[in-house]
Amino acid sequence: MTTPDQAAETVLANMLLEVMYSISRFSPWYKKPLGLRLIRGDAAARSRWALSPDTYQQWQGLLEPLSVAIKSNVCLILAADLVDDLVEKSLPPDRVMATCQCVPSRLILVKRAVLVGADIVCDTCRQPFRPVEAADAGNRDSRPV
Repeated sequence: MTTPDQAAETVLANMLLEVMYSISRFSPWYKKPLGLRLIRGDAAARSRWALSPDTYQQWQGLLEPLSVAIKSNVCLILAADLVDDLVEKSLPPDRVMATCQCVPSRLILVKRAVLVGADIVCDTCRQPFRPVEAADAGNRDSRPV
């Protein structure tokens, strides 16, 4: 996220990989190169897919606005990633995620006893935080942002 140009290139490369995996081996497009190259990683042994120079030129009109969008919304992207991680991982039994009535709603991770024992009120909407149930997680995503 510190280099929006590289992040935009990685997003596009991953989209092209998804397309590549969807092509049937009987399709005439199956053996056509999509212009991707694998870049071996650093000491942490991370590798990533990047665009070849020709493919980069081909998609440059899309990469520049995507890079600007990523740079402008880094905090939102990181927050969404954090929330996804929290939803996927199981919470400790003594903790619960709670939400307020803001749109989009604010999420907090709090000890269950504290949430039950005291009214924790949102500074913005002035409504108390309520526990998020597993069924509510899908409904939360359908609200307009």
